Amino acid sequence: MMTYIIAGGIFVFCGFVLYHYVSKLRRGESCCSEGEEPIKKVHVADRNKKHYPYEIIFFIDGMTCANCALRVENVLNSQPGIYAKVDLGQRKASVLSKEPADVSALRQRVRDAGYTVLNVKE
Repeated sequence: MMTYIIAGGIFVFCGFVLYHYVSKLRRGESCCSEGEEPIKKVHVADRNKKHYPYEIIFFIDGMTCANCALRVENVLNSQPGIYAKVDLGQRKASVLSKEPADVSALRQRVRDAGYTVLNVKE
């Protein structure tokens, strides 16, 4: 009888953990968004890469999840004339610009978002 009680307790505990995990995924939470509203992507109006003749690559440290990458991408894409894509696996942001960009200002915006720019390739 005691075996059934212990097994039932373990079953209830596992069910609670699974329910909590699934509900967390549905809310869009991750390692760095506990309790925050889901992050909304900043969309760039002009996504034609041919309109962006300048490219800068930022190598960024501190991104650990898709929300981190989205934060960095949003910070960069909120600048006029900038179209950025972040690759979390390679920890880099490819930034396209219509005009020569102020690299130090973009670097500071990434820093203000809480991430470290390790290197910049122009």
